This record gives sequence, C-alpha cells and structure tokens, in this order.
Amino acid sequence: VRCSTYAVGDMNQANDVLDQEFTVGGSPDIGVVGIIAPAGRVDTSQVVVPEALVRNYGDVSVPFRAWFIMNDPAELEVYREYVDVAWLAAGFDTALTFPDFNVGLSCGEWTTRCSVYVAGDVQPGNDWANDLFTVKPWPSWPYGWVEIASVPLHPSDKPVRRGGWLAFNNEEGHIYGAKGYKTQDFYRYDPMANFWIERAKIPLGEEGKPPRKGAKGVCDGGKYIYMTKGNNTLGFWRYDIRGDSWNQLPDVPLGRFRKKVKGGTDLAYVVREDPDYVYLLKGYKTEFYRYNVDAARWDTLPEAPTGRRGKWDKGSWLVLDKEGRQFLYAHKAKYHELWQYDLRADTWYVDSLDGMPYFGMHGGRLRRKKSKDGGSADWYDGRIFALKGGNCGQYFHYDIAGNSWVEREPLPDEGTTGKKRVKYGADFVTYGYGAFFALKGNKTCEFWRYMMAPEGPAARPERYGAMARRGLRISDFGFWICPNPLAGGFARLSYVLPKPGPVNISIYDIAGRAVKRIRVTPCAAQGCHPIDLRSLSAGVYLVRLEAGGLSFTRKLVVK
Repeated sequence: VRCSTYAVGDMNQANDVLDQEFTVGGSPDIGVVGIIAPAGRVDTSQVVVPEALVRNYGDVSVPFRAWFIMNDPAELEVYREYVDVAWLAAGFDTALTFPDFNVGLSCGEWTTRCSVYVAGDVQPGNDWANDLFTVKPWPSWPYGWVEIASVPLHPSDKPVRRGGWLAFNNEEGHIYGAKGYKTQDFYRYDPMANFWIERAKIPLGEEGKPPRKGAKGVCDGGKYIYMTKGNNTLGFWRYDIRGDSWNQLPDVPLGRFRKKVKGGTDLAYVVREDPDYVYLLKGYKTEFYRYNVDAARWDTLPEAPTGRRGKWDKGSWLVLDKEGRQFLYAHKAKYHELWQYDLRADTWYVDSLDGMPYFGMHGGRLRRKKSKDGGSADWYDGRIFALKGGNCGQYFHYDIAGNSWVEREPLPDEGTTGKKRVKYGADFVTYGYGAFFALKGNKTCEFWRYMMAPEGPAARPERYGAMARRGLRISDFGFWICPNPLAGGFARLSYVLPKPGPVNISIYDIAGRAVKRIRVTPCAAQGCHPIDLRSLSAGVYLVRLEAGGLSFTRKLVVK
C-alpha cells in the first residue's frame, strides 16, 4: 500500500510518500461448485443468462474474478465474459450471473466452462467446472392446459391410481412414469413426439409387492431414476436409464416410528460437491432422511417440523431450489404449512412460510379446498409450481422472494375420461421453457401439458452486482389492501399491473359467494384506488383482482 501527501510550497518532498507491504492471513481458496445455466435444452434464438455456483473453501474472505465461456457445436468460442466479486465470506456459496447471450440458430451440443482466479489460491484444482447444454428448435405448443397422449393401458390394463409418479430426465428430454396401484407398469414419454413406450417392468423384489401408495420417483439428471416403492414397504430402487434395468438398493430406514412407506412421501435429488444425495420426506410422520448415492447409505436428518400436527399426509411434497441448490421446500398437505430446509446447515427453519391458499377457483366459483392426495409440485424460474390435488384442479405458483402465492389457470375437469379432477396418483414435473406435464390420476390415464404464456414486460431492469436477476415476472405484480383488518368504511387498494387497463375486483364471503363486484379503469399500471366497503359486515372475505389475463387473491378481515 502507498500513502502520499501534497501541500502547496512543500519544502521537503522526500517524506511525502510512504510504501508499506503487508500479508493477508489465512488460506484463500475459491472454487466452482457447478454450472447452473444454461442447462438441458435451449430453444433456438433464445437469450440465456449464464449462471454458476461458486464457494469459498478457504478460511479468509477474499476478492476474486470469475469467467464464463461458451463454445458452439463447431467448438468455436462464441462467449467469454467475467465478473469481479468484491468478497465472499469463508464457507459460503454464491450464484454468479453473467451477461445475457443469444444462442442464435447453432443447433447441437454446446459446452460451457466457468473458472475463477484468486491470488494465492491454495487449491487450484477446484477452480473450474465444465458442462453441456443442447440447442434445438422448441415446439410451438399452445398456451394453457392441453390434454395429450394418454398413458397406455397395456400391459396391466389398469389406470393411474395411488402411487403414480413422474420423473424428468433433463439430459435426454424424456419423462418417465409409473401408474402405481399394484401395477409394475413403467413407461418413457417423448414430449416432442407425444408418444409413450413401455420400459422394463418394476420388479416385485425382496418385498414381494408392486408400487402403490407412497411410491415416488426422481431423476439424477441423466443416468438414474430413484424410487420408493411405497405400498407399506421399505423398498428403494434405482432404474438405469441407458440399460433399461432396475436394481434394488438398501431399504428406507424403519425409523423411530416403526412405520413403513405409505402416503405423504416425496423425493428430491440434490447435486452436492461430493457425493450427491436423494433426500426423502418419508411421509405419514416427520421422519426425514438422505441417501448417499456413492456410499449406498442412508443418513438420518433432523425431522420435518411438527407444526400444527406432526403428520405429513398424502399430498405433501418436497421441492429443491434448482437454481441456488441451497434449500428444500416441503409443503404439508391438509395443514397448508410450507417449511424451508437449509442444505448447507442440514437444518429446518424454525418458522414456516405461507402455505398454499385454501381458496381457489373450483367449478367456476371461488371455493375452499384443502391440499390432499394428488398434491404435487416442481421448481421453475425461481418459483414453485403446484397442483393442490384433493379432487380439484386448482393450480398455483409460489414466489420465493415475496413469500406469496398466485393462482393460475386450473387443470380442466373435462378430459377423455369425462369429468375427473386431480386426485390420488397425480404428479407434476417441469419440462423447461415454460412447459409442465401432469398426471391427473384419479383412476384415469389422462396426461396433460401446461404451457405458460409470456409473463410481464420484456424490459430488463438495471443490474446491480453479480447476483442481479433478469426482468420482471408475474410475481412482481399484484395488489394490497390497507388497512387490513378494516374497521369499516373505505379501504385503499394499491396495485402494480403489467400495463394500464380495466380491473375487475370481486369480493367473496367465507362460503364462496360473491358479495360485491367493482370495475375500475386505472390510468396507469401502478397506483392506488379507494373502494367503498361500508356494506360489508364483520367477517373474513377474499378479494380477487383480475386484470390483463392475470388474477390475484388476498384475504381481508372486516371487524
């Protein structure tokens, strides 16, 4: 370091400068954990936002620089960008975001590389990570829910019931599924061809039973699918995707409650530095485990939170934050509690998050329905998308940053089987690029695809630092009521909408009856509007705002 001074008419300039050397203590070690994006399949001419997860393995906070490089299918380097990070605390991770890039029309397999540099790095072997993604034209699927090719009846000639599940293989772009309900049927679905083919039957194994209630599957992203068999067994299996074969693994632990796997079960595959794990919400009670895929060993983890009641019933689900890969989110069916699990500390947060709303559209009316059997969810673009199950088609997404839920278009009742709603055997997976696939279950073979419409304005906000995110999403819009609780009289409704236009406000009582409807036309996309609620008696109401194809619901208490 150097310190210098300056004064007008200085008579002795020899003492104006002082240089001093110093040494930073500790052992700097910044490493790349893995590449988050782009990954899997990317559409032609899509703008990708490269992201990578880095970790400070050392014992001192240090500044560092990270590069991201992409080569096209012709092995030409077409992208090289870097970000400077001022500091990262020892033992912590951070997801770095690099400038956007349009992949154009270069179809095929692309390679990505992220590398870091820090002065005095004591472990240069972890300074980089490589990955792949594929550029292919994306299908022009219509927006909303569309029923597609049904799950085949053959070979069991039975529909999907309890124990049905789906798992998405990101590497090849196929979806794998099982029917459950005492069948050994197992299939692979090609979304591009809209076609199912049979795969190797699920073995009866040492437990001597086929899958049923409590069966769940999850893919590691390329090679294997892991499955609990359920059906009041401890059976745990692995399917080799390339070899089309099943292998029985060590049983799920019996645990302190001495219960086998039934309902309320879900799995999440977590890529760690070494090794990877399959996390298991065992269901029924609060037992929580992880399976070490390298050591073939189960580890007992802190039990899932008790909450209002220590029972994780059928329709409970477990979802991994697939971007940061630092948290799991578990939703407790019937009780609508959402809990967060820290993968770094291996501990549950003490306080719950807001659970899925009880109220949603059902049969053309706003009704109260609990999340039950058939409840299922997956992660996409920083949000959790979830079907409520419980013999209704309600469909929501949860915004992590805002701890808020937004209702989306319900899965239609009417399908090829007639009027059937989402119930036992249902499951739901993210395909990517705004597409989702769902089994309806409920003694049907119905299979549905949901395609999201473009959300929000295309404008991108200014970025600040390496963690800045891309533009507005649907979760950036909504409305708020003040005061709430309301003592009577006038309330103030503040709103943020995608664009100016008419707004419809409906107020429902606890029985789901519309008691007041208001139509306003704001002059801007953001503002405030007074509403006269003097006619409402004391009680709990739901206020629903609809504008620009979006809908939002909030609870209002009138004293």
